[in-house]
Amino acid sequence: NKDDDILNESSIDENGFFQMKLDSISSGLYNFFLQPEFQYVILEKNDSIYIRLNSLDFDESLVFMGNGASKNNFLMDVFLNFEKNEDILNKSFNESFEEYLKEVDSFLVVQQKKFIEFKSKVKISSFAEKMINNALLYPYMEKIQSFILRKNISEKLWDNIEYYNINLNDNSLAFFKPYIDFIYLYTFNITRIKNKEIDKIDFQIDRLNTINELISDNEIKSKLFRFLAFEVLLNNKHIYEKSKFINEFIKISNFESINNEVDELYKNQKRLKPGNIFPHVYFVNQNGSILDITKDNKTKKVLFFWSYDQNSHLNAIHQKIFKLKSRFFNHKFYSININESQSKWLDNIISKDVINVRSMNFEEMSKKLIIDNLNKIFFLNEKSKIQKIDLIDNLILN
Repeated sequence: NKDDDILNESSIDENGFFQMKLDSISSGLYNFFLQPEFQYVILEKNDSIYIRLNSLDFDESLVFMGNGASKNNFLMDVFLNFEKNEDILNKSFNESFEEYLKEVDSFLVVQQKKFIEFKSKVKISSFAEKMINNALLYPYMEKIQSFILRKNISEKLWDNIEYYNINLNDNSLAFFKPYIDFIYLYTFNITRIKNKEIDKIDFQIDRLNTINELISDNEIKSKLFRFLAFEVLLNNKHIYEKSKFINEFIKISNFESINNEVDELYKNQKRLKPGNIFPHVYFVNQNGSILDITKDNKTKKVLFFWSYDQNSHLNAIHQKIFKLKSRFFNHKFYSININESQSKWLDNIISKDVINVRSMNFEEMSKKLIIDNLNKIFFLNEKSKIQKIDLIDNLILN
């Protein structure tokens, strides 16, 4: 992937090998996926990179070989070292802010020394050097903002942002997750100086204005706007409050595609109110025939979701459903797989005590049903009207 665009895909053969060739690509930060894992890779002209990894131990086993491998192996070490240090920092939240900053600085100094030593032995481009420096810096900057948030620090103690030479509008990092995560938390904390009522919808509107004021790069701003709008719409706030936010959002946002996406989500949420008819979504049964759940007008229904790419969740949710079946014995339970492969789905079905179906079009279904969490569960009455939407753990605990 480059930015949000898929450039190439490859299947893994029976021997565990895959190969792809990318012609005429620009130098930049790319990423590759092996669901559910992903990793960044720096690609530049004349690079020819081989990757060796164990899919069960993705990050720790990943090794790059070939021309362009050294910088990417170092980049991989940067991420792995941060993961180790993050465990330490997570245990340091009882420290003072000054002590916490010293601890962060000590980790950064060690990493930067390693990078200086690396550059003395391996010649890399200025672009690769910049990207590795950013990979070193921003995960720690995000941890600092997390500390400020968790400790509810009110003073402007994070003015030392200039000390770290932070640029809030670096377009080259618009698709670098640690950078975007940092800015998202930073703008939250900046807003909290002005408005401490973080549970109110007016706070979220103030966040929107803070982002609009501080961020001038449209790529970065559009991402932050989208994240914030989805955060507001996907939480448990009343539909009136969401409406108030959306009205302000549309006034401020000039990003038509994001505005349309946010508007679609908002309208779908209103359609999912209890008492409304379940949205029209098609499924495929085990014989490959198309099924419309709403045509069943005789029984109450429970709908739950799973993916064969998430094996632990697959087993856990079916165990929880087994517990629910005794309480809701007069309901039909629909086990809905979200993947595309009919054969792989059939191979992964683990229960015959439910009605097994697969979504025909997960993207369309996820928008209509707002499947932002695979633990979401729907209760429908005999006429396929929505009775309740909840997370399964809430039902198990209660």
